[in-house]
Parts: sequence; structure tokens; C-alpha cells
Amino acid sequence: IFMGKTGSWWKNLPEEFGKYKSVHSRFTDWSKRGVFVKFFELVRQTDDPSVLRYLDTSFVKCSICATTGRCAETERIIGKTKGGLTTKVAAICDNEMRVHECRIDPGNDSDHLVGKRMELTGEGKKIVADKGFSSKEFRRHLEDFGFGHCIAQKSNEKTPEAFNKAHYKKRHLIENVFAKMGRWTRLELRRERLPCNFKGFLMIWAIGTWVEF
Repeated sequence: IFMGKTGSWWKNLPEEFGKYKSVHSRFTDWSKRGVFVKFFELVRQTDDPSVLRYLDTSFVKCSICATTGRCAETERIIGKTKGGLTTKVAAICDNEMRVHECRIDPGNDSDHLVGKRMELTGEGKKIVADKGFSSKEFRRHLEDFGFGHCIAQKSNEKTPEAFNKAHYKKRHLIENVFAKMGRWTRLELRRERLPCNFKGFLMIWAIGTWVEF
């Protein structure tokens, strides 16, 4: 939590936490084994009664420590965009701004393709999203999994789809969630080269939306 919020270099880890190399090695090992993902799945309540789920993505501009090294950009889950080298974070939250699912993808991947890769939990829910997710394929994908949808349509789309303005107005909740994520400097600037480590910090932040640290 300290490293995630402050974004400090590992070698600047306070002595009371132990040797930074040992802490870093343990964190990397747990991240590769998916320990933090399992913690998140244990904390997440899949039987939440609320119907609406809010989906959105946010760009994370990669710092130099995430872009250097011998790994290819695709292995680091980094993509080239107008804003430079970025990683895209996608998340689904509920009315209480609790994260139900989050993932990372290259920054140049389109939103509706990222949306199809998301794990959908809680059949019968309705996904609320902006125009970036507007495509027939993504809407049919949601319907195949038993989900409803309230997605703003693009101006060039001719076939009208179901849309509820009252539900769409609540989409600011997922934007608030990403605003809170921005307080974690390590996530905001991606100060991790390994994707597994970056996702590990992302999972710890997501757990914090369910349990107060």
C-alpha cells in the first residue's frame, strides 16, 4: 500500500518494512502466482443486488522505468498512442463505486475490444458505458452472457439501440473510481516494468474499494 500510494523507488523503501530486495522479490513472486488476484476474488461480492454496472477505461502514461529494458512493448502490455507510450486500465464498478473487475491492456487497443475481454460476473446486470464501447459485436456479446446494456451510440450508427438517459447520467461513478485510482502514484505513472507487478498493485487498489485500508 505504501509503495502503491507514494510511487517510491523500491530502493527507497523505509527500513521498517525490511530489505527492499527481499520485499520486491516476494511481491514479484506473489504477483506472478496471482495471489493478489485471488485476494480480490475473495473480497469481491458477486451476489451484490444492484443492477447497474459501470464500465470505462483510463490511460496510464508509462514512466521511463516501465519502458526501458529488453522486453518488447507487447510483452510489457504497452501501446503507442498520441499521448506516447501508454497502458489502458479497464474497470467495472457498481453504485457504491466498488470495483468488480479490472484488467490492463495496451493503450492502443480499442475500448469495445477491451470490453469483450472483461470477466462478466452477476448475470442479469446492465452495463453502462460511453461511445467508445459502442459496437454491435460488443452489445451482442453482453446479451450472450445474459447482460443488458446502456451504451451511448456514435453519430454514424444507423440502427437505434436501447438507451436509458437516467442510467447513463450515473456513469460519472466509474469516472470517480478512476479519479481515486489516480491518487496511487504507482498506478498513475506506471512505475513497474513487469505487467504482473503493475497488475498486482492494481488488484491491491481494487481490494481497497471493498475494504478500508
